[in-house]
Amino acid sequence: MPVKEALFWFGLTLFATGATFLLKGKRWLAILGVVVGAISMGYSVYVHYRPEMRISIPIWIYLLILTWLFIAYDIYLQLRITSDSHAASTSGSAHCGPLIIHSATYGTGPLKELDVTEILQKKERTGLVVLVSNDTFGKDPVPGVPKHLEVEYSYETTRRFKTSAVEGNRLVLPEP
Repeated sequence: MPVKEALFWFGLTLFATGATFLLKGKRWLAILGVVVGAISMGYSVYVHYRPEMRISIPIWIYLLILTWLFIAYDIYLQLRITSDSHAASTSGSAHCGPLIIHSATYGTGPLKELDVTEILQKKERTGLVVLVSNDTFGKDPVPGVPKHLEVEYSYETTRRFKTSAVEGNRLVLPEP
């Protein structure tokens, strides 16, 4: 493959890598990748029609190295995100997974209720189905009186939702 053709394809790869960084929110890397990729593609087309303007050191070698650095940085970010998620899940954090329980109470009202937030936070984080009962929460805050569970949660967003379920029913999160 001729150098000018290889330069074009490396420039296209770098351009696409920059576009990928734009989607991931890495603005300065995106701009750098898109600009350098576009310049290398433009240069390869220019040199194709004006061969006397060719630079003596093949620029495609530098672009190849730059592309590899972009890819290596992306892999590094992915590994860091994965290790951060693993550390959060092993430390018992309430913020792992798309479902986040912000608060949960079980009882008959503000004066006679239990804070059951930690109990729900320890359960599965991708979704939650829980039977609202004294057995689930380990204690009956008001014997003989029907109770309810109130939960404030978010699912794959920062927007918070509130929901409740009466004793004896199941609470399903996120709500359908």
